Amino acid sequence: MRLSSFYLAASISLIASPLAFAAPWVDTQDAYLHQSIQQLASAGLIKTPINTLPIMWQPLVQDLANIDVNQLTPANQHAFFRVQAAASFARQSHTRQVAVKGASDAVHKNGFGDNYQQKAQLSLGTEVTGGNWSAGIVKQFNHDSFINSANSATNPLSENTDSWNNTYAAYTAGNWVLSASLQQQWWGPGISHSFNQNANQQPTRLLQVNRLNPNLPLHDSLDWLGAVTLNVQYGYHAGTDVLRHATFFASRVGVKPFDKLEIGLSQRSISPKQPEQLLNLAPLSLANIRTFGADAQYNLTAAAAVYGEVSQQLSNRDYQSASAWLLGARYHLGNQYVLLRFYAEYQQQPAQYYAWQNISQQADSQAAHKQLVAGLHVSTPTGQAGYIRLTQRDFQAANVTEAAPVFTLPNAVLVQAETSVNLGYQFPLFQGLLQADYQLAKLAEPALVAEPTNLESNKSYQHSVGLRWEWRW
Repeated sequence: MRLSSFYLAASISLIASPLAFAAPWVDTQDAYLHQSIQQLASAGLIKTPINTLPIMWQPLVQDLANIDVNQLTPANQHAFFRVQAAASFARQSHTRQVAVKGASDAVHKNGFGDNYQQKAQLSLGTEVTGGNWSAGIVKQFNHDSFINSANSATNPLSENTDSWNNTYAAYTAGNWVLSASLQQQWWGPGISHSFNQNANQQPTRLLQVNRLNPNLPLHDSLDWLGAVTLNVQYGYHAGTDVLRHATFFASRVGVKPFDKLEIGLSQRSISPKQPEQLLNLAPLSLANIRTFGADAQYNLTAAAAVYGEVSQQLSNRDYQSASAWLLGARYHLGNQYVLLRFYAEYQQQPAQYYAWQNISQQADSQAAHKQLVAGLHVSTPTGQAGYIRLTQRDFQAANVTEAAPVFTLPNAVLVQAETSVNLGYQFPLFQGLLQADYQLAKLAEPALVAEPTNLESNKSYQHSVGLRWEWRW
């Protein structure tokens, strides 16, 4: 078996070390690490729930310690050593990082990993741990934000000249982790989307409590639930020119009654903070919104899984409600040289569904009404990795007079369609990793029409390129 010597050394050092980590969780930044974790979970080798991110490192490492590596297939050995190597790095008492990225335009990766939200960014960070506490300070210096910067006079936060994304402080008390952070979340089994918390949104300011080890019994009478995750958080969404600042309370419970099935239940209550002088500028963001969600994932085989998510949203604005749903499937294939993850997802959400998760946090009319995604992730032991994703998105806003009464065009409907191809390639460079991302989108310009029409004659193409280099040591 030819596997990276770094993977082997990392796994040995991890097994011989105490369970202390600079960051107590696996975050949403590494899509290829997520791919390996999913593969081991589908094979029944990871017992802890994996659909609530951040995932705690402690139960993952304990699951890996119970695996007989010699009995694994070459592909699962590959995934095993990939996760072990990441855990070994995370357990260092002090780590540092530097990242530089730039983009020609916004590149919407829609999924795990870092998005391009500025034309240029420099990020510097460090993480330290000591006993039952850990902390990380990460500072970004941004240039030319893509987030509603055209109207930044109404909201200075749109400029985002600097930020503290991924900064955190965490304290472990018994089987609970208390933390304050500015980080991305991901709730649900979807790879490209989640209706409640996902990595496509701006990182939110959070105070949260996580259950450290879901594999420990919650209560003797609840053993039938299996492993149980619990996450409770109070947070703050920074506003943009369209959506106002908002506070929210959210909670999620995940259970894994047996190896093949994982179920999650979540809720989030958002309360926008609308400055009185801006009431007429942002009529789409006045409502208090409650979102309830349920999701499930079932492993058909050691390599294949199906999953789904439903979401119900209630608004205090005219007591409107909206329902959305997602169905998906994935398949893992590989050997000691390469791992492949194929996936396909289809989702529907009505125009009335307020999409606070959007990368630009736009109005509800900018959320895709229907979306079909198919993709492939490829990773190797040497650090080379890549992906391809095809996306078909159809937009259709609500009746404009209902969604935004400041408009005067009766019965008008905003329609738009978009087809995009995303490509990415990652490879080692100067002790770090260089990630290149490319997006080609064919879209119809939005138009206000009395009835939806054929938009084939009004198509345009957009190209976006992004580069990101990161070194962690």
